[in-house]
Amino acid sequence: MPISFSCSACGKAYKVKDELAGRSAKCGCGHTMTVPAASERVAPVEMQTRTATAVAEPAVAPPRVTMSPMPPKGQSEKWYDKTAVVVVLMIVFFPVGLYALWKNSRYTMKTKGIVTGIVALLLIIGMGAQAAARKNFEDADALWNAGNQTEAVAKYKALVEDNLDVIKEADRPRVFQRIIECEFNRGERSTAQHYIDKAKSLRLAIASDIPEVKKMIEPPPPPPRRNDGRQAQPQPSGKSEPAPKQGVTRATYDAITIGMSKQQVIDMLGEPSSKSETETPGLGTTEMWQWQKWFVGIKAITVFFRNGVVSDKNWTEM
Repeated sequence: MPISFSCSACGKAYKVKDELAGRSAKCGCGHTMTVPAASERVAPVEMQTRTATAVAEPAVAPPRVTMSPMPPKGQSEKWYDKTAVVVVLMIVFFPVGLYALWKNSRYTMKTKGIVTGIVALLLIIGMGAQAAARKNFEDADALWNAGNQTEAVAKYKALVEDNLDVIKEADRPRVFQRIIECEFNRGERSTAQHYIDKAKSLRLAIASDIPEVKKMIEPPPPPPRRNDGRQAQPQPSGKSEPAPKQGVTRATYDAITIGMSKQQVIDMLGEPSSKSETETPGLGTTEMWQWQKWFVGIKAITVFFRNGVVSDKNWTEM
């Protein structure tokens, strides 16, 4: 007749063969116990059956019970057995997360192996991407030094937009300067202004030997305000300067400089023929004013304003 008993530490119930009476067994909770003696009140038929069973079936070792998902009574749950803790550590600091995963008794070996393999694969992919980005930066520098500025700037721009962390802090001003000056020389002033604004947002000190780029990087301060709150017009200096011609002429166009206020441009050209606004993500609102003159062809001056001052201009003659 099987012997029924339970662990005195955690209460886990067991049922074993009576020939194991008196032997020691270890519960899954770690408690060592002794199988109690079988009852002496056994009928002869039962005795014969038990003897036959004992001959037919060899004695086996006491069953070993695996760790119970729940902690034994009176014991607190280990930190690595908490699923939430394992998940958070895998996201925040995966080395400790992997340690907790393998210590956790609630996951099977198959699950642990799959998760570890996925983490290792992602780590290899990330390291490969970082290595490729660093190689692109080295290639961009080599192309620039070889005189191929167009391809070098294309690589620089891709790194700035997607892998800025690969570029060291000390190298970033140089990279932005090359992008800005190259785009400006190609006539892409709006693109150059975009990277100037991006450099400012990163608090990078950009220097340039191109006067127009200097003005874009450091626009002149607005005129001081008068007591009535309006901006005071700049006072003429002691130096004699030729007054710009009024109207839509090439001389008037040349007299318009980056950083001029709207009122200064109106004083030179009058009210514009047309106005429009465009919203550029990351750059804000850009206003476009245009003056046209029709006389044996078309002459037009287009001025772009950002933050109330001239940021770009264009001359058209057909």
